[in-house]
Amino acid sequence: MRNNSHASNGFDLLNSTIASNGLGQDILTKKDAFEAFAKTFFTLTDTYSPPQNIWFIVQYEGKAPEFYKGTYDGDPLSLKVILTQKEEKGKKETRKEVGGYHLAYEYIRELSEKPGTKGVTWIPSQVPFTPTSDRFKQTDVLQIEFDKGTQTEQESLLKAFIKDYPWKGLAVHHSGNKSYHTTIKLSHSINKHDWAYLMSLLMAIYDGYVDPKPCNNVVQQMRVPSFYRKDKEKEQALLYLSPETSLNPLGKEIKRKFPTFEELKNNLESIVTGLGKTLPKHTITNKCKVWESSSISSTSTIDYIKKYGEENCLELIRYVVTNLPTRVAGTNTYDSYRVALGASGNILGDKNKALELFSPLLPHGTGDWEQVNDSTTGAFGIPALKQAFYNLTGSDLLLPSVFQGTTKNSIDTEELKVSLLQYFEEFYNSNLTGTALTLELGSLAKLVGHRVQWVESTYTQWIQEAEYKEQLPDLKRTLDHLLQVQTKDIDLGHYIPSGLAVKLKNISSILGTTELGLLTCLLPIASSLINANTHLTLIKASDFKRHPIIWSGIVGGSGCAKSPTLKTLKKPLEEFQATAQEMWERSTQLYSEALDQWKATPTEEREEKPITPFDPQRFYVNDTTGEALVRLQARQQDRGFLLEFDELSALLKGANQYKGGKGRDIENLLQARDGTFPHTERVDSSVFALRSTYSIVGGIQPDILKQQMGDGSDPNGYWARFLMCCRPTKKAIFPENDYDSGLYPLLKGIYLNLIALPAYRAELSPDAKELYREWFEYCQEEKVKGEGTYKSKIFSKHTAFVGDIALILSLIDTAYIKGITATRLSLDEFKKMIDEAIEKAFKPIELERYVISRKHLEKAIELIKIYQNQFDLIYQDILEVTGDLTPELKKIYDFSLKKGEIKARDVKMASRVFKSYSMADIRKMFDDLTEMGYGHTTGEGSKKSFLATKTSTEQMNQHAIDLTHQGWSVLHLPTGEWYKIQYEYQKGKEVFAIAIHEDGHQKNQPLSDFQFLKDTKPSFS
Repeated sequence: MRNNSHASNGFDLLNSTIASNGLGQDILTKKDAFEAFAKTFFTLTDTYSPPQNIWFIVQYEGKAPEFYKGTYDGDPLSLKVILTQKEEKGKKETRKEVGGYHLAYEYIRELSEKPGTKGVTWIPSQVPFTPTSDRFKQTDVLQIEFDKGTQTEQESLLKAFIKDYPWKGLAVHHSGNKSYHTTIKLSHSINKHDWAYLMSLLMAIYDGYVDPKPCNNVVQQMRVPSFYRKDKEKEQALLYLSPETSLNPLGKEIKRKFPTFEELKNNLESIVTGLGKTLPKHTITNKCKVWESSSISSTSTIDYIKKYGEENCLELIRYVVTNLPTRVAGTNTYDSYRVALGASGNILGDKNKALELFSPLLPHGTGDWEQVNDSTTGAFGIPALKQAFYNLTGSDLLLPSVFQGTTKNSIDTEELKVSLLQYFEEFYNSNLTGTALTLELGSLAKLVGHRVQWVESTYTQWIQEAEYKEQLPDLKRTLDHLLQVQTKDIDLGHYIPSGLAVKLKNISSILGTTELGLLTCLLPIASSLINANTHLTLIKASDFKRHPIIWSGIVGGSGCAKSPTLKTLKKPLEEFQATAQEMWERSTQLYSEALDQWKATPTEEREEKPITPFDPQRFYVNDTTGEALVRLQARQQDRGFLLEFDELSALLKGANQYKGGKGRDIENLLQARDGTFPHTERVDSSVFALRSTYSIVGGIQPDILKQQMGDGSDPNGYWARFLMCCRPTKKAIFPENDYDSGLYPLLKGIYLNLIALPAYRAELSPDAKELYREWFEYCQEEKVKGEGTYKSKIFSKHTAFVGDIALILSLIDTAYIKGITATRLSLDEFKKMIDEAIEKAFKPIELERYVISRKHLEKAIELIKIYQNQFDLIYQDILEVTGDLTPELKKIYDFSLKKGEIKARDVKMASRVFKSYSMADIRKMFDDLTEMGYGHTTGEGSKKSFLATKTSTEQMNQHAIDLTHQGWSVLHLPTGEWYKIQYEYQKGKEVFAIAIHEDGHQKNQPLSDFQFLKDTKPSFS
């Protein structure tokens, strides 16, 4: 093949891969590619009689494609192309002569380079008129599209196929986007069934890598090399064409030939069996693998012999043959005779018998009458026979009385149904749209004797049902994801110190909460205690800094332990706040006494006036206004505090409540999440805070959240600033051993150590920086990809939030390592600690260097992905913004898991979501859930019921939850073993654990010996 200066380097990977096996060729584009491709694939096989057809289709953005019908007589240079696009004016078909071989190529190539075009496709099958499946005659070409897997995987498969392909007529070309097309030329034309069998074999070989559409539709449009993809700015390049000759084992050059059907079939079958796969069936009614599994597969045709009797069917066909004229070549009646013959074979159930009866009408030596059957012509029974009879005679076919049904057009109801469904499927698989679809539906309406509006309405309804069936796999994937997110919990020991994790695990079963719920409450509490001057620099170039601030929310109904969880973790703060208040009251009393004494002292003898005591430090606040928030932050600028709400909805409802809704409380809140705080100026005062350091935690019920989030658009990103955790309602377990778990003194010790930590100037370690760069780029890509959806806002915020979490997890570890204070602080000890903090506030800030490890950043990324999954649950389950039936299907499934066997009426009464659905709609959802493997139905009609069954993932997760509820902390090893830690205790500085293996043997040794506590990482989807 000749060199082509226009070859694109974008295909060098495939070319070099093939070249490494001695099969390399130059990449061809433009006219070189067209000529090389045409000389192989635009030639006639011995079963074609000239002239033959080929269709080129120019694809456009936002408008219908243009069809160009080419004819040729065996020599590519004889190709003539005509534009056959139909126009509405006068309802006539306008034809535009494009020209012969060279002019046709230049004309279409020029169109492909114009803005608004999307490349050029072709249909190699022999279709005389508008290319639809029902008009298919025959083909000698197979085409598959590799569009799954990586480019390297696709090229590896193609290389292996090319290497062992012994014939000519194999081409590989590029779509101009990201997929490869493979085209195979046969020595003879084949019918639809043989074509479908070969496609089934190819699908079995390359399962998971090829697009099923071309295997599904015998007139599927495919990319043709040599033209340009303007929308992608890439060539549809010809990458490989099998050579005309090859060397035999003796080194002699031999001429290659096109494979016959049997040769290619045997070759492909040997590959399939070599892969250990089962061969598909190959019968006269065979359809390829994709068709067999399709949810819109054809309805079987009517058994006319059984319905009307063999003699009556024979009499009908004899009548038709007697009243039809003998076919004369060149009278443009070829297709009508083919339809009549195919329909007759369908009615008789014997195509050979039909051919025998029609033989006197058909000229011998021309056509391919022996291959005609109902499938090759798309002709199904009496409706098609009546249409063909009318086309050939101009008269209606008068049916004998035995064939006359009860419909107004003498078409049996069952027959009408079968015929319509078959034609609908053909239209759907042919991707008919616009004028072409309108014309076909009009013809179908005439054929079945119904109004066009009725046929169009029925077809629209059928399309909706078919598309919904096609969506079921996607619905199942979404539903699987949501159910996994809903049931899967985290291992706290992977994220926080094991000594703390074990105690929290034990308390989670008693409270009836989850480990993720505990961590979601712990993070904002810990962040509120860290020195306000601490910060983490993520990107030095842009001074991109993060502060220890976390906003989090627990989403769950009443009774899901939101308040008890928060109260347990907040309890030390209550002691701190009470002690601070007591200390302030004592300081105030001492100040009052000192002030009285100072006033009683003569002026000349007075020393400095006593200093007014500072207001008590606030560790948490659960009721405040926007301006009070500013003043509180300004008062303790080096210390944060916790904004805690039983119901998070109060935060939004309370904003601007004293300003008639005209204040800036919401805007100030949004700024505060990133550490920015407003400088408030009033006529009588001025309040300034260096920064915001308060964190937020609270619970909210799903219905309330839905009211506040509305359509979920979240225009200002308020909700995207929260880490949300959805909590199912779970039963709390009464502990078998009612002992003091030691959680409170441990928590208090860690909290005090967090308060005592200095202000840090944190930075990422070198390997953590590299990981953050990858995370940053990933989030930016996902943000752009999800533009217009909630995911865009989530990824925008989470780009930075991962730094917040990494900083806090690292500082919790640091505070834990510093030791545990288990006793109650005395007032004097607490005063000393607070005085030291106040003293530091008036000194120049000296920040200590602190390094965040890659390990802590990895944990933060894992957690942020988990919280992203929680947002999926919120948006797709609670807010129901998916646009499909995922929320409804999930609600039915969850309802049945709780209640057992349910009926449509139970579902309708249980949730307002189903108010607009009929009982039949709900029962249809029962069937869909059953089909997806989420349960099974019993009964029919109004008695149909549904019983959900847990998926394997849910059962595994439930096993861990059940063990935890028995008072154990559950740890799963990569080996598949289970260790259950029942109790942890401290002996000196060493932490010990009593752990029992699943086989019953007990361990009582230092916790550090349980290496899996540190090393095992849970997997997250």
